[in-house]
Parts: sequence; C-alpha cells; structure tokens
Amino acid sequence: MRGCPFGKHRRIKLGWLWIFLGSFACQSTEGRLNLQHRARALLEESRFPWLAVTEQELVEHTLEPRFGTVISRPATDPLRQRLQFWLEQLDRFLREKDPIGMQGVPQPRIFLLEHAQPQAFVGRMDVCLRKMGQLQGAEGTSEDFLGLDRERGGLFSVPGPRPCVPLPYQGVALQRFMDWYVKPFAGCTTRVTKRTVDFAPGCLQASIDGSHAPAQTREIFVRMSGHWLVMTTGLMQNLTEYEAVATVFHEAAHYYRAHRSQPDALHDFLAPHAADKEMAELAQELMYWRKAKENGYRTLANGAPGQRYHSGLYFIARHVIQDWIRKEGQRSACKDLSQHFLTAPGLTHFPLEKPDERGYVSYQDYERKVDACLVDLPLNATLQKRMVDNMERLAPWSPRVLGPVPELTTVRELWDWLNRALPAVVAAPDTRLAELSRRADALGLGPYTREQEANELVVDWLTKFGIDPQHGVKAALKLLKLETQSPLAAEPRPGAYTYEQCVEAYEAKFRAADGSEWRVPVGDYSDPHQSSCYRAFNMYRNINTQGYALKRKPERVAPPDPAWDTMAR
Repeated sequence: MRGCPFGKHRRIKLGWLWIFLGSFACQSTEGRLNLQHRARALLEESRFPWLAVTEQELVEHTLEPRFGTVISRPATDPLRQRLQFWLEQLDRFLREKDPIGMQGVPQPRIFLLEHAQPQAFVGRMDVCLRKMGQLQGAEGTSEDFLGLDRERGGLFSVPGPRPCVPLPYQGVALQRFMDWYVKPFAGCTTRVTKRTVDFAPGCLQASIDGSHAPAQTREIFVRMSGHWLVMTTGLMQNLTEYEAVATVFHEAAHYYRAHRSQPDALHDFLAPHAADKEMAELAQELMYWRKAKENGYRTLANGAPGQRYHSGLYFIARHVIQDWIRKEGQRSACKDLSQHFLTAPGLTHFPLEKPDERGYVSYQDYERKVDACLVDLPLNATLQKRMVDNMERLAPWSPRVLGPVPELTTVRELWDWLNRALPAVVAAPDTRLAELSRRADALGLGPYTREQEANELVVDWLTKFGIDPQHGVKAALKLLKLETQSPLAAEPRPGAYTYEQCVEAYEAKFRAADGSEWRVPVGDYSDPHQSSCYRAFNMYRNINTQGYALKRKPERVAPPDPAWDTMAR
C-alpha cells in the first residue's frame, strides 16, 4: 500500500466513545467496502449502552423492587416539567455539539418520584435476551436466569422468576451486541444460535457472585441504562432551582457517559505518583479489596435460628463433601447427608438466599446429618485441598486471610477450623478497606471515580449555560445536610467530614489559616461516590484551578411563572 498523506489512521469521535478507523483515501475498492461495513457496525455498537423503555417498565422493573409502592408526579406536574425543560436544554446543546455521535443516544426523560428520601439516579434496567444460555465447562446444573453485568465485569446466576424488558436485537445484531457486552470479561466469548447463546469455557472465570456457574439457563438478562433520570421530591423540595439543575446535570452525566453500561475500571481508579512506591503499592492493594467487595459476598443468609455452623460451610459441603461421599463414602450417615443436598426443600439457593419455613427445618436436619457423618471421618490430602479450594470459590480472597492450614487428621477438625475462620474471611473486604482507607487518607492518595467525572461535567455544563458552577458545590453541601438529617442515615464514613465541618471548610474557601489548601478526607475509598464533602471540595478546586469563569450572565431560559419555590413545595 502506498503512503497516505494524512497518516495511517484517523480517529473519529462517536458520542463519548473513540472509534478507530483506517484512512479512506488509501484503500482499494474492496477495502473501502469492508471499512464502510466496519463503520456501520461501530455506529451500531455506539447505540448499545442505552435502552429506551416505557415509564411503566421503569416502574415495574426498577422502582417497585426498590421502593415498593410507587407514586409519581404526572408528566403535567409543573416541577417535573421544569426539570424536564432543563434536561432538554442540555440534550439539545450536546446534540448540536456532536450530531453524529449522539444520534444513537435516546433522549433522556425525568421521572419525579414522590418519596421523602433525597435521591437521584439513572434507572438501570434488567433486559432479557429471550434466549436460553449454555455455559461450556460448567457443572451439570441449571438455573432460571444467567445475569450479565458489564459495569461489574462478569456474570452471575439468579433463581427465577425475574421480570425484565426484552432486548430489541436478533440475529447478527444480537451477536454484535453480545460481542460488545462481554468484551470486558477477560477470555469470554459467545455464539448466538437460533435458540441459545453459548458461552465459551473462558466465561467461567467471569463469575462475580461466588456461586456455582450453571451449565444451562432458561433465560439470560443483561443490565443496561434506561433513559429515565429519577428524582425524588424529598431532594428537589430542598434545593434552589440552580442546585436542582446541577443535580439533573450530574445524573445526565452518568447517563450520557453510559456509566451503568461501561466497565467500572474505565472510570474508577487510583493514580498515585509513579515515584512513590509505598503509595503505588497501597493503591494496588486498595483496588484489589475494592474489587473483592464489589464482586464477592457482602452477606450470606442465615440457615435457621440457633445454627451452629457458618452458612458458607453449606456451600463447601454441597460442592465437595457431597461429591466425595458419593464416590468414596461407605457409611450410611454420610450417604444420608449426600442425599440431603438433592432432596431438602427450601434450601435450593441457600446460602445465596434466605430459606423459607421449610428451609429452616431442612437446615436443622442438615446440621444433624453433618455431625453424624463426620464422626471419625479420616482426612486425606485430596479432600483437604478440595475443601480449602472451595473456600476460594466462596471468597476468592480467602488465601490472603486463611494462611497455611494446620496439620489435621480428620474431616471434623478441618470442618471446625474452617467454621472458625469463615467470619473473618467473609468480613475481610470491609475490614481491609477500612484500614487501607485510613492509610490512603493519611498519605493523601486521591481516587478518581465516575462520580468525580460527573461532577466535572456539571461544572463545565453549568458554566456553558451561564450558571455559576458554585451551585454544584452548594448542591453537594445541601445533599450532605439532608443525608445527615435523614432517619435512614447510615453510619458516618470512616474519616469523612460532617456537615458542620464541611461548611466550615467551604466558608474558609478550603484554605487553612496559613493559606495552604485544606485537605478534605476522602472517607471510604471503596465507594465511588466518595464522601459528599470531598465531592464538594473537588468541584470547588476544579472551578478555581481550571479557571472556570462566567462569560455571560445567566439567561432566563425557564419561564418566570410559576416560581420555583411554589413548584417545589
């Protein structure tokens, strides 16, 4: 091929994604046709992160499971209309800026939820593929649903029934969608057939919930961004209009950047100074435990009141001892235990799900059968390895917590040792992250998250609209106050500023008495939301260091009547 005057490649921006295309000027006719085909496929791919759904689908599939009974403000409500107005102004601005890249992005809509708690979020949807799933290399089990979560980068099994909206792709388009969706899952590929989606053996490594990966599923669903931005009246009624605009823009940033449909590693990371070895090692350790917390068990269900054994042992027994007994066990008590896992009612999905009343009885029966089976049962090296290895299936970080296994001679001894170790293993992500967060704050290690990216866009967009970006900072402070006053307020994040401390720092322009910058603690490094005060500080610093200045006075683009205070009551 001859040299190209414009270089080997051009880069064309589609929406918020960078797509790489070869130079058109230097291709043969066949090459240009192939390139045009690739370009059409890439344009199709740029539409994949979003899915337009009806308001009723949002209510049934996203809001009711979270809030119970849902009461919404109608589309004619003045407050909802005003919020929708501001969202439409932003959408028009972005489409004028990038008409080609935005053509595949559904125009977002506001849903105003009657709810006292101050909340705002993009509605995430569970979307059905209308295909059976087959996972090659998995155990010979089946589940109702196989879920895929691109944001968390993996797959998980879910018992049904599970409501979800249909995905509007079939045939070649569905194959392209699946190729895009599993791209972040290292080693995972799929093949779409007439009736199924077949997952390659490499997909087994992408399990994110610690459960057994099913060989077959009746249905597959994926998690995507719906086109609804949900705002509660409990939040909007406590903000000024421009603070509300900043909040709408923040959620819109999550929407347009497709944060719900992109791997979290694209947006959430720690960037220590390359020369600081201690900080670099701490950042690596923090990211490991953060991933462990996101993808591992947060809690395990209890089997029954008064249970003596950790619920995690049920998982190990079901997957190790049952199989070993079936092959090698001779005593009737052990065969009885093996049969239990096949017939016990109410424990099919335990410990992932809480058992029902039948399951309580079955669990108590299980503990009695364990005691009978393990009496003087000898331990060999193979069984010990399998039991300990399944601890790693239950909690992938367990080798970092368990340490070496002591010399043991019976299965009972190993069982009791694992039972004592399991609480610390399961709690390790929380305990390690609390410890590492304190160290990171002391060293001044700064995280970057999707929340910070959204706030940076808020500052930029407010300024372009002629609105003082300090309204974004004030909205963050207001949210911190509302969080503190909420009856459902969580425990304060480790090291995070209270509302009073944050206001003091803000009024001092985040400067100490000697003029040095006031360092606001991050708080919990495992949460991409960071602490509200740290987010306010970041926006304030961004406004000042990046030189954001209003080039024009705010235009009254919204009608003067009704007044905001009247609508927001």
